[in-house]
Amino acid sequence: MSGGSDRGAGLLERTIFSFDTETTGLDPIEDRIVQIGGVFLRRGELVGPRRSSLVNPGVPIPPDVTAIHGITDADVADAESFAAVGPRFVEFLLHAPDGEEPILCGYNAPGFDVPFINAELGSDPRKARDSDRGERGGARGSVICPGAPDSITV
Repeated sequence: MSGGSDRGAGLLERTIFSFDTETTGLDPIEDRIVQIGGVFLRRGELVGPRRSSLVNPGVPIPPDVTAIHGITDADVADAESFAAVGPRFVEFLLHAPDGEEPILCGYNAPGFDVPFINAELGSDPRKARDSDRGERGGARGSVICPGAPDSITV
């Protein structure tokens, strides 16, 4: 019965990139990212810089969505588009401070954040939902960074 706990113990020694997005809605095909951010963690401690960017979605943010995350059209009016922000964000996550390939982690990342990021990067947002979540030992909600600059997958 040591298999699961041994694997978990090894994860504690890995660098984790915890990330989150805020959006204009719930549909990665129709809606857009308005904020993206992430931090590197190791053994529960922050390592390296934090990254957070407001993103101009190019469409109005519905008032009911602003009520959830607090981001308004005025907040993103002068922000860059995801076309500018996204590649820098992916480049950031690919370069953990220790040079190790990080484990990507986010609450409901495979079902929400990853499809949105992939849609914004021009990839099919359904890839994240259709892939084998257990392929590389990641728990549901965790993804492994494949090193591809045009998408992230679970």
